[in-house]
Amino acid sequence: MRRFGVLVASVLLLACSASAQQVPVKDVRSVLEASLKAMGGANLKTMQYSTRGWNTRIGQTYTLAEDWPKYEVADYTRAIDFDAKWSREDYTRRQGTYPKLGNLPMPETKVTSIVSGNYAWDMQGDKPVPFTNMYQSGVPYADLRQLELALTPHGFLKAALASKDATAISMPLNGASDFGLSAFGRKVTIVTFTMGKYKINGTINDQNLVELTDAWFPNPVYGDMDYEFRYTRYKDYGGGVMFPGLIHVHQGDPRLNSAHNAYEYFVTDVKPNAPVTTMPVPDDVRNARLAPVKVESTKLADRVWMLGGGSH
Repeated sequence: MRRFGVLVASVLLLACSASAQQVPVKDVRSVLEASLKAMGGANLKTMQYSTRGWNTRIGQTYTLAEDWPKYEVADYTRAIDFDAKWSREDYTRRQGTYPKLGNLPMPETKVTSIVSGNYAWDMQGDKPVPFTNMYQSGVPYADLRQLELALTPHGFLKAALASKDATAISMPLNGASDFGLSAFGRKVTIVTFTMGKYKINGTINDQNLVELTDAWFPNPVYGDMDYEFRYTRYKDYGGGVMFPGLIHVHQGDPRLNSAHNAYEYFVTDVKPNAPVTTMPVPDDVRNARLAPVKVESTKLADRVWMLGGGSH
């Protein structure tokens, strides 16, 4: 099945490559600036947006045929300061009406997640909680959350413009798609650049809107774990600032395990250039050290068991 999947992917890549055109390096910046202008991001310094929807517990599938377990998300608000590379997410998570899939019901929990430059932490009430382990045993939380900033629609354009190695190809997308993404011959431009050690891609559609971004980070089971954001249902939230009404995110590879839907948020409000008060990095966070990574087993059976939701 894996060989067949690789063969199909190779054929599709060749078919797409036949109609893809490399964008001259001198024009890549113009593509990004045109998109930033169309999305009202040229003077956008901060942003606050609110949503509702669901998110999941990554890595805890009930069976290999199940998606990541879902939980209801309410009262979600995110504040971003692009120049400060700062973000804060506040929301309530609970079981809702989603199946428990063998787990105990998720109690109603208040979640606060913060990233500031090279530091990331959560809050429990007024107490900062530093991370002493890596996300999914593969990537530091600060790296992950900076990637998440760079994978937002406006954050992607700003990060790509700040990079020194951005390249792009322009091509029509053949066939159908889902989630309202470009399809049936609509032309898109795919921009690629690196941020530190991470490679980031973004798709800009024929209306100059960022509709898909993705990156990869290390994971002991997948090797490289895909992180993909899909943005649709754009609308103007004032001053020409365009923002998607639906954010659908994938994490994982469905060719290895059916689980890959990470979260889906319906945007309820956006405040461009809202006042954002950043927090100084707490001493407990600044002084925290990562614990050594322990590799329990490299047996294939254990890797499959982990994909099925087991944990040591």
